Amino acid sequence: MKSSDWIQVIAICLTLIVSVISIVQSNRSIKLTEKTIEESNRPYVSAYVDIIDTTFFAKYLVLKNFGNTMATISKLTFEGLEEDQVNRNRQMKSLVGGSIAPNQKFSTAVEPDFRGNVIVQITYSDTQGKTYKDIFHLYFGQTTDMMWQKDTSKNRSEEAKAINNAAHAIVKTLK
Repeated sequence: MKSSDWIQVIAICLTLIVSVISIVQSNRSIKLTEKTIEESNRPYVSAYVDIIDTTFFAKYLVLKNFGNTMATISKLTFEGLEEDQVNRNRQMKSLVGGSIAPNQKFSTAVEPDFRGNVIVQITYSDTQGKTYKDIFHLYFGQTTDMMWQKDTSKNRSEEAKAINNAAHAIVKTLK
């Protein structure tokens, strides 16, 4: 074999290697893009404690879909909620089997003095049937050392104070 033939063989081998590397890199990029699209278009159902403080603290247990697609809740369990007199029997059971749209939330009031830890386990599926399972650790005593503010001005009528307190509560909620 002549040296020009060897050069051609080496050039062909190098071209083949570069082509294989390019194909592998393209496949990785496609898989990463598919994964990113799937993650951005899936439901993310979360549980959290919501506190509304006006002239007192009101506590709520909230389930919300932060994702971009609908979720169907297939299982919902609570550990620690049995200590709450209001929810120990209900435990949001009516949500199981139902759907929750993107940005939709369901909440239930919790006893004002309840300060327990609750472990929430949510199993849900997306519109394609893919199942997700998430666990959340909630603490309902997080507001025990917080204070609320109300209008105590002596120059205003009781109605004006009530309106002022309501306006502050609305503004605080909308922030």
